[in-house]
Amino acid sequence: WPELVLLDSGRLRGQIDFTLPRKGSIKLALRGNVSGLNGIINRSELKNLSLDFNGQLLGQTLSLYLPSLSIDQLDPGIPLGPIVLTDGQYRTHLHDLLQGTASWQHVQANLLNGRAWLGPQQLDLSRPQQLLLQLEGLELQELFRVYPAEGLAGNGIIDGTLPIFIDQNTLYIEAGQLQARGPGVLQFQSEKIQALGRSNPAMAIVADALDDFHFNLLTSGLSYDQSGKLILDIRLE
Repeated sequence: WPELVLLDSGRLRGQIDFTLPRKGSIKLALRGNVSGLNGIINRSELKNLSLDFNGQLLGQTLSLYLPSLSIDQLDPGIPLGPIVLTDGQYRTHLHDLLQGTASWQHVQANLLNGRAWLGPQQLDLSRPQQLLLQLEGLELQELFRVYPAEGLAGNGIIDGTLPIFIDQNTLYIEAGQLQARGPGVLQFQSEKIQALGRSNPAMAIVADALDDFHFNLLTSGLSYDQSGKLILDIRLE
């Protein structure tokens, strides 16, 4: 469960029906919807979450179905949204709620004026799993706007695929691939780099190139390890 869940507005409507038989386990059915939910989950700001749900508890087995879920924006550092999930399902046992089986038909989020999405998938969270996240049409200039780095600017359109591995409560990425769709520009205007170029003639051409680099090829490997370290292996021509 997230360390921080703070919900400051929204509405939940639901109905629960249950049966207590003379013999056997309790039977429970629930259905309802959530609308306009806003708040913070961990370090991510949540805006306007809406969903429909229904589920049932039979003995120790809990099944939950989400026909539709939408979020206007989720901001873990870079804004995502709107986010849409269709035909989500989760089935688990009460003795270990986070080790169940999840599935969905489609998940998509707008990201950096492009989009990221997952196709139909079924996950068994009791063992290591892999997802393939597709990226299309991400804009470098939008990245530098929402996540600024001193002296760094540019433009270009990025596509790619990111293999996401889930192991217990850990997420990591191995051997992701990003590539520019066409030519673009990267500019890294740093006084430290310029000073290095002035003091080291061998670095002068590097400093000049980084100041205004027009590329016709940009590719990058991407890994994000379990300690939270992001590694980019970038090739520019």
